[in-house]
Amino acid sequence: MVLTVNCAPRKKASPAQLLVVCVLLALLVATAWPLADPGAVQAVAPVKPVNESPVNGAIEISRTHTLRSSAFSDEDDHLHYASRWQITNISGDYSSPVFDSGVTTSNKVSLTIPHGILYTNTTYYWRVQYIDGAGERSHWSDETSFTTIASAKPITPVNGQPINGAVDMALNPTLTASPFASPDGGATHGASRWQIASDSAFAAVIHDSGTDTTHKTSITVALGTLCSSTTYYWRVRYQDNYGEWSEWSAATCFTTASGVIQPEASAPNRPVNTAPVDGAEDIILTTELRASAFGPDTSEHNASRWQITTTPGDYETAVWDSGVDVSELTEIRVPSGVLSYATVYYWRVRYQDSFGRWSPWSVETSFTTLPPLPPNGPSNITPSNGATAISLTPYLESSEFSDPDVEDTHSASRWQIATDMLFDEVIFDTHEDTSNLIRLPVPPNVLDYSTQYYWRVKYRDRYGMWSAWSLETSFATVASQPPRQPANIAPADEAANIASLTLTLQASAFSDPDVRDTHVATWWQITNISANYSAPVYDSGTDTRNLTQLTIPAGVLQYGATYYWRVSYQDRYGNWSAWSEETCFSTVALQANFSATPTEVEVGQEVTFTDLSTGHATRWTWDFGDGTTVQWTANTKSEDGRLTWKYHEAGNYTVSLTVSGPSGEATKTRSGYIKVSEATGGGGVPFYTWIATGLLIILAGSLAAVRLRRR
Repeated sequence: MVLTVNCAPRKKASPAQLLVVCVLLALLVATAWPLADPGAVQAVAPVKPVNESPVNGAIEISRTHTLRSSAFSDEDDHLHYASRWQITNISGDYSSPVFDSGVTTSNKVSLTIPHGILYTNTTYYWRVQYIDGAGERSHWSDETSFTTIASAKPITPVNGQPINGAVDMALNPTLTASPFASPDGGATHGASRWQIASDSAFAAVIHDSGTDTTHKTSITVALGTLCSSTTYYWRVRYQDNYGEWSEWSAATCFTTASGVIQPEASAPNRPVNTAPVDGAEDIILTTELRASAFGPDTSEHNASRWQITTTPGDYETAVWDSGVDVSELTEIRVPSGVLSYATVYYWRVRYQDSFGRWSPWSVETSFTTLPPLPPNGPSNITPSNGATAISLTPYLESSEFSDPDVEDTHSASRWQIATDMLFDEVIFDTHEDTSNLIRLPVPPNVLDYSTQYYWRVKYRDRYGMWSAWSLETSFATVASQPPRQPANIAPADEAANIASLTLTLQASAFSDPDVRDTHVATWWQITNISANYSAPVYDSGTDTRNLTQLTIPAGVLQYGATYYWRVSYQDRYGNWSAWSEETCFSTVALQANFSATPTEVEVGQEVTFTDLSTGHATRWTWDFGDGTTVQWTANTKSEDGRLTWKYHEAGNYTVSLTVSGPSGEATKTRSGYIKVSEATGGGGVPFYTWIATGLLIILAGSLAAVRLRRR
């Protein structure tokens, strides 16, 4: 903005006029010049608070304990505007806290935990955050923990009046007990239950107040309950505002006075059921029962007793009994949870006067409750519609139960998974599932990899009414992965001199990243050229029987050869693993060998020869060096591979064994192996000398005999 002021007046200005002009100029500059605060700085967040009470790790803490934190502090002197408190049962996880105060301007450095938030014997973690007047938030305080009281039962009450053993008691005494007390400092007295019995074991209870929210520490026994000259035992127990009951008080006794006579009075008139009218239909579940006025006027209406049953005339198993009710005299609202939908009920009432006398029961009348409505249809929440890469065991989660019948509850759900959106191909159906109501873990072996599925759910209420199916949504599962590479186990790598040509190959156990995958086939290959499987000596192809071990068929291997092998596994999704690392083994070569015992004999003595050849032989040829050979075949060979032989002449004999088979022929020769000497007799004369001598003697004798005959 440009301001031009002509300060050269036509005539000389007065001092007053000049002063006015200067003031106007100053105001104009002040309003047109940008305002700036040279001392302004950026707002600073409050100092991080500190959890003070309960101390970290404290135990036996009340469920309505007051949390306290350190005093507020702020470097830029802003005031403490608000705080936010959080409690969780998972350390460090405040995504779903059990309590979150939100921004509270009233509980700035202390907060009393509301009733019904915490459970007993549970560890909780908490933190707090401060907010200053500029809206700046501090860091959360460092988390600390505490554990609630282990037991929240109220302390057992003590009978007060009448004192134990009291006598000459009136027929309507007042029973009193000790004040309510609880180890849980936040608990209050919610109700009491009083019992009077004619025996100390309370097997014959003559009065039971039920859950009495009115007479908490004292109760006056109604006339007509007790008899004169009788000993009674009584006890009481207390309930806190959490619904926890104390133990029964130690029973005490009193005896009523003798000769007490009930005042003369006639019983009250029989009441009349007035509403609902007899046979009424479509009655709500918390209907109000009404009966006629009390009479006669000679006494007061002291109490009433209301009963409802589902079986006409049978009130032994009443679905509801008010007990002696001193407040709801001529009308009473049926409590929630008593009646069911679409059910016929029968009811009656009787009145008690101030003298304890009861009227006859009213004439029974009936009413029918309205039929239930089905639950509202649920919605699919998780997985979201169209989700991909979902695991095979996901959680299906649906919306909370909702029902037009306010008192209704969620009793079951039915979950379905299908491979088509029309649910013609349902692969999983829970039917009536009373456990997984809004969240279902899909069991293993239901879903497959790389597959699109559709799912839906419907809810059942406690009356058996089913909602409509939720709108189906879909998800796709993750892709399957191939099995892990197997390993060759046996024979060990570079194993040599393997005698069997039908040995068994052993590979490692099947393993797959897809946990629920299975082993369906194996591919075995054997070659005699390392790393070259273009023309293997054996190729199993897809083998569904020999999964981790294979006995090599006969006719595949030969002796004296080296072989290389590998294996691959297939899972049920058709994925093949990588081939195992190649290993090798060698079969034993055909080698001839034998032994003999003894190797030094006399003529005519036996020598035992034993075949020690290795490899696959089908024919054996023995050459004993004396011009004689013996042949064996697989059928004629002795089981122990032995034979015996005799030499008839002295000398050194070279023996050889030739073996032959599919892999060729081998010969083992032992030169001068068998040493045969002449047979010897007595005196060292060779045996054959004795034979020759004997023959000469016989010949000489024969000639002499011939000559004698000629003479």
